Amino acid sequence: MSTDLYKYTLRLADNGLILSHRLAEYISCAPFLEEDLALTNTGLDLLGQSEAL
Repeated sequence: MSTDLYKYTLRLADNGLILSHRLAEYISCAPFLEEDLALTNTGLDLLGQSEAL
């Protein structure tokens, strides 16, 4: 049971890490500065969540 929970938590952290890196690729492609900043903040939030997990 604890092995399943460990794998699930690890997958959640991995998903957050990958999504934050993908959002970092799009940072300078947004047409408006506000969208650029929103993508940056979302990526940083996902990175922080994956580190916490």
